Amino acid sequence: MLNTTASWLKEMARRREIPHTLIGGRYGFTDEHIAEIVQMFERRPEDATSTAGPRRRTTVPPQAVAPHVSPTQLRARRPPRKRTGAA
Repeated sequence: MLNTTASWLKEMARRREIPHTLIGGRYGFTDEHIAEIVQMFERRPEDATSTAGPRRRTTVPPQAVAPHVSPTQLRARRPPRKRTGAA
């Protein structure tokens, strides 16, 4: 009914993010639990009267993504040692 895997349900129950019953180390889900889980993850369409319009991707200038780092803050790594020995 939830169209998900058992491992997802167990993990979410272990984190206590969804309603469940734990008896004897086993997770149980009643019909009420399932209905509540469905309601928790339900998504409704946004209000059609909003003036925001569709969301569009915008390009981000490179300086906003990775601000300039001065060379004094960077340190070079040592090169790996070459192995010597008989082949």
